[in-house]
Amino acid sequence: MASPQLKDGFTQIANEILDALARTNLTAYQGRVVTCIIRRTYGFKKKSDRISHRQIAGWTGIAQPHIARTLKELQLRNVITLEPSKQGSTIGIQKDFDRWVMPHGVSPYRGAKVIPNQAKGDTQPGIKTDTQRGINKRKRKIYSKETIGEVMPSQVSPELWKSFKEHRVTLKKKMTPYAEYLMALKLQRFADEGHDPEQLINNAILKGWQDVYPGGNHNGNKENDSVLDRAARIAFGEDFELGSTGDPD
Repeated sequence: MASPQLKDGFTQIANEILDALARTNLTAYQGRVVTCIIRRTYGFKKKSDRISHRQIAGWTGIAQPHIARTLKELQLRNVITLEPSKQGSTIGIQKDFDRWVMPHGVSPYRGAKVIPNQAKGDTQPGIKTDTQRGINKRKRKIYSKETIGEVMPSQVSPELWKSFKEHRVTLKKKMTPYAEYLMALKLQRFADEGHDPEQLINNAILKGWQDVYPGGNHNGNKENDSVLDRAARIAFGEDFELGSTGDPD
C-alpha cells in the first residue's frame, strides 16, 4: 500500500498555477507531460531543466513518438517554455498563465467565464456563432501556415518545403494543412534524433516518395531505388550514394 510522506520529498508550486491548470482543458497526454515537467523542474527547485524526449517517455509511460508532438502542442498553447538543443530540450512551465491559449469560453481567472454571443441575444438568424463552430474554427487556426512554420525544423527552408508540397501534388497526394502539420512534427522528431531534415526531403523528392524515411531506404520502393542508384552512379561515379549532402566530385 502506498504511503507517501512529505519527508520523502515534495514539489513546491504556486497555488495559482494549480488553479489555472485545473481550469485548462488538456488532453490526456498533455496533462501527463505537464505533470512530469512540474515534477522534474519545481520538484528539484528549478524553473526549467534540460529534459530529453526519452526521459519524459520513461517517466510518463507515453510512447516516445508522441512526446515531441505533445510538447509542441503545449508550446503552441504557451503552457510550457521549450528551447530545443542537440543535448535535449530545456523545458519549463510558463508561469504567466495569462499567456496560455485557453479553450473557447474559458478564462484562467477564478470564477470568470466568457459569455458566448449567442447567450447575449445579439446573433443574427441563420448565422452560426463562434461557439457553434468553435472546434472547426480552432482547428483552422491551429493548423495555419504560421503554426506549421513554428513546428518546422529550422533546417527546412520555405523554398524546400514548397518544392516538397509541389512534389506531393505531382504524386496526386496533396497535403491538407493538418497533414503538413503532422509532417513538420515528424521532421522535427527526426531532427531531434540526429537526422538531417533537408536531406530527408531531398531524398524523398529524388526517389519519388510521398513520405520521408531516415536512413534513405523504404522497403516499398526497393526496385525504384535500385534504378535511381544505378543512374546516379553512372552519372557521378561508383562512390556516389543517393541522399548524400555533398556534391559529387
